[in-house]
Order: sequence, then C-alpha cells, then structure tokens
Amino acid sequence: MIYTSIFGGYDARRDDVRVFDQPSGRLGSPRMEAKRYKVLNHLTPEIWREHHRSVWIDGNVCVNAPEDELFSSLTDGVELAIFSHHCRSTIRQEVEAVVNFGYESASQAERVLSDYPREADALPLLEATVLFRRHTGAVAMFNSIWWSLICSYSHRDQLTLPIAVAMAEKYCGLRFKAVSGNLRNHPMFTCVTHGEALHK
Repeated sequence: MIYTSIFGGYDARRDDVRVFDQPSGRLGSPRMEAKRYKVLNHLTPEIWREHHRSVWIDGNVCVNAPEDELFSSLTDGVELAIFSHHCRSTIRQEVEAVVNFGYESASQAERVLSDYPREADALPLLEATVLFRRHTGAVAMFNSIWWSLICSYSHRDQLTLPIAVAMAEKYCGLRFKAVSGNLRNHPMFTCVTHGEALHK
C-alpha cells in the first residue's frame, strides 16, 4: 500500500495514492494530525491490518514505479528502509538547519542535543520523506518509539528519526536499511515544492 496524509491545505489534493485525512480531534494541529498517519501507521487498520507492507510518501512526492518494484529494488528484504539525507549527515547539522530556517526555536530543537549528545554526531541522518515498512512487531515498536520522541522533543520528525531507528534495532531487533542516493533525483520518485500540484 502506498499512502500519504494531507491536512490544512499544506499539499495539493491528489487521487493517485490513498490519502488519509480524517482528524482525530485530539492533536490540535493539522501537522500533527498528518504525522499521526505517517508515524503511527500500525494504529490505522486500513493500513496495517489490510496490508502486509506499506510505503509512506510525503504529500509532495509522486511514485513512478509499482510497489513491488520499490520493495524489491530498494529494501533488500528488511523491515524498515529509509533514504539517507540528501545534504546533511548528522542530527546536529539538522538541528542547525531547522533553527536557521526558522522551523523551530533553538531552545526547543537543541533539547535533543542535550539528551542525546553522542547520537547527535554519531548516527547518520535520515530523510523522513519516504518510509518503506513491513508490518511486523518490531516496526510497530519503532513507530511508537519515534512518536514518543517527536512528542517529547520536536515536531520536526527527522531530528529524532535516527534515534528511534537505533533504539528499535537495539531493543526490538529491527532489521533496517538506509537507502543510498538522492531521493530528489531518483527515477522512481518525483518531488515538487509543498503545495504544488503533482503531475504523474
């Protein structure tokens, strides 16, 4: 299953993939409502129970290949596969970018550096734009860990994604792959500016 979630007009409407847009009424912002489907996909029966695997794509991404080809070409049979970040290498660099671009206050974004100083420099940065998941117990645990970190530190999910992956690998036996290459230049995907209409 290939899916996304669009709330608040942040991205253009689309009908080429399954779009989830039903609010929970509990999270208080369109951003977090969309992130609920992105991160906690094991809590949505239409995703988790009805399919044995899924591909999350951000609302500004179009897929140019069948799901079977995506998994066979990019995941090497692991439970979770995510592209490496295309231009930054560490969580510390991501924190600096987030603050410089005004996406998050320094006091908020830098909390993760205080609590995870080793991980901030040691863990490779990942790009949370496309997520390949097989629906296993270890992946469900990863989802929950990641959501907890997002709620504790920052809505900028890439700040805590590498930490969640490392914790799930260590404590849940998660089988993970960092996909090499630049998603924006990959023939299997097309990326546009958020809010711009996608033309497949």
